[in-house]
Amino acid sequence: MTTTQTSAPRRGRRILAGLSALTISVVLAGCSTTSPMSTELVYNPGDGITLDLGDVQVRDLLVLGTEEGAPATVIAYVVNRSPETEATVSFGDSEVTVPAGTALQVSPPGEAGLELSSLDAAPGAMVPVEVSVNGGPPAQVSVPVLTADNPNYSDYGS
Repeated sequence: MTTTQTSAPRRGRRILAGLSALTISVVLAGCSTTSPMSTELVYNPGDGITLDLGDVQVRDLLVLGTEEGAPATVIAYVVNRSPETEATVSFGDSEVTVPAGTALQVSPPGEAGLELSSLDAAPGAMVPVEVSVNGGPPAQVSVPVLTADNPNYSDYGS
């Protein structure tokens, strides 16, 4: 019967290779312990801003325009969480009424939109817009100005 014996240097290399692999896997696995999971981060998943005014939530609020000084279209989703009271939401000099307990898309694609009479900023900038509910105190927010050149907004044709 023949037995093969592993020489000491060869056995030492195998042990060293195993320890190296173990060390590398522990180090690489440890990288994720200091990085927060992206699903735990709170962020706005749209192009516009988010705003909460009591029972009214405004989501993805943005302005679609062509140039400074020209009329512009307000785009947003408005949710009225009040079970009984309709909400009149003002965006600058324009307003929309949202029935109780419903959501409304402001300026749906292909329809006449909610307009600002004059855009105070060029596309790519942020424009100040006052948003208020039922004539209450306005919230002053900075809203992004986009153009219909963006494929997501080409149906708006502004």
